[in-house]
Amino acid sequence: MNDTSTGSSVADRLAAPSDWKMGWAPQLDGLRAIATMSIMVFHFLSSFGDLVGGLVIGVDVFFALSGFLITTLLFAEMEKKQTISIRRFYIRRAVRLFPALYTLLAVFLVFALAAGGKDRNHYLGEIVAVFFYVYNYFVAWFGVEGNALIQLWTLSIEQQFYLLWPLLFLVVFRPREGQGVSQAKVKALIAAMIGFVVLWPVLRMTLPRELGERNLSSTVFGLSIMRPDAVALGCLAAVVMRLWARRDDPTRERRISVAGNIALALMLGSVALAPIDAFQPFVSPFANLAIMACAVFVFDLIRNPDKPVAKVLRSKPLVWIGERSYAMYMWHLLLFFIAKGFVEGALPGRTRLVELITLPIAFGLTFLVSMGSWRFIEQPAMKLKARFGA
Repeated sequence: MNDTSTGSSVADRLAAPSDWKMGWAPQLDGLRAIATMSIMVFHFLSSFGDLVGGLVIGVDVFFALSGFLITTLLFAEMEKKQTISIRRFYIRRAVRLFPALYTLLAVFLVFALAAGGKDRNHYLGEIVAVFFYVYNYFVAWFGVEGNALIQLWTLSIEQQFYLLWPLLFLVVFRPREGQGVSQAKVKALIAAMIGFVVLWPVLRMTLPRELGERNLSSTVFGLSIMRPDAVALGCLAAVVMRLWARRDDPTRERRISVAGNIALALMLGSVALAPIDAFQPFVSPFANLAIMACAVFVFDLIRNPDKPVAKVLRSKPLVWIGERSYAMYMWHLLLFFIAKGFVEGALPGRTRLVELITLPIAFGLTFLVSMGSWRFIEQPAMKLKARFGA
């Protein structure tokens, strides 16, 4: 970055032209693959309880990645055009996300009408909530039990966040004619984001832990464990990357690498230690530190792409999976329920054995469906999306 001097204001440094460009970072595709498969295992082996509970951190990896990438693209567009096309931003997201998602909803609608039985109305409610991207409120009010599309709450969180974030970004970072970017607005935005990522873990750790009871406190707790703060942390990581784009301070670069290693250790520790009450997902200080660590790890992967862990994540199989991870994430649970139903018929009452046998079957089905979605739905949609690129 051409941050002209150490005395330049934060606003000036963020608004100045940057020498750093994002480009394609295959290690992020690999990280997305690991996160997707972690969530799949968490859902497929739900009867194993706390043994797999720590794998939910894969969601926070998704969120941190999303916040970092979207904010980086917003900075790039603002630098190039001195403004952001909100219309094009929403069109790009719609073209990328809607076709694959609404294909899933159409298939599930047929299933709900044909075989929903006593749960038909509940399934239809889920479809409506997902369609309008308010499924996180649905889950927070009704609880997690009995939902066939439970994994899709994350899409609602992201969509709601990105209804506000580009508008806020435009207000704060669009240069005023003859005056540049407002230092006061930038400071206020960064302070508000830091406050947000501090407040949300506090809510998770202090509110009553009854998800599913239809009252205000349980609903707020249900919303708090959905971790929108991880998206905001990714956005903050993109801001820091913009400020530190120049790599002319070896001491700082070493510290970033060390911070990335510590972040990875925290994330792995949250998975390994989840069965211990003191490290319980969502509600323990250690688990919330691990959530914060996701954004630091993403930052380090971009900053140090030649680290051993980044090289592993750039492997072709992981990149291949990462490219197809959106469809895998959306379809995996529905396909698992279908496969599990057949296995349960042969092994009634043996829940853990049924899940272990179903796991590889569900993985195989998910890979096949995601390949079809990628080839026939997502790739054609992304060609259309390119017409609205920044």
